[in-house]
Amino acid sequence: MDQLLLRSGDSYRQLATFPTYVIFFCQFDYYGRGWARYRFEDREITDPLMTAHNGQHSVIFNATASDYRRADALGPFLDLMAGNVNNKDKFIAQIQAEIKSIKTNQERWLENMLYELKMQERFDAGEEQELNTERNRTVQKFIAWSRQRGADQATVVTDLAELYGISK
Repeated sequence: MDQLLLRSGDSYRQLATFPTYVIFFCQFDYYGRGWARYRFEDREITDPLMTAHNGQHSVIFNATASDYRRADALGPFLDLMAGNVNNKDKFIAQIQAEIKSIKTNQERWLENMLYELKMQERFDAGEEQELNTERNRTVQKFIAWSRQRGADQATVVTDLAELYGISK
């Protein structure tokens, strides 16, 4: 994100004048502490009192929290994410109206569905890439292990083909 904030030759210290926030809304508790909101900023690992002073912040909201005191006014929104709708809240009523509008407007609904399909394709591609990377690591380890035990290349190829159910 900060690449767009600085021009060539600008000092990195200028980043502090452009605070950036990355906000995640999760339907799970990534950190497992039960908090509704987790806030992070860059800190030095061996001296956490020293910050990078670059204005970068990450905020993670947890819709499964039982206590939203840490979430301030976003509690009703987190409730909505968790499936507990409170239409008495003005903000939630606006969101519900927008959702209804999207569902009843065929063009907007189609745009939303296409967006979700593209996101799923990206997710699936990432999973496939991760799977291939892990498979390659396993194959490399297997080859090294086999060679240490004196197996010839033909035996290694045969064993790998059997392991993965592929042709030699």
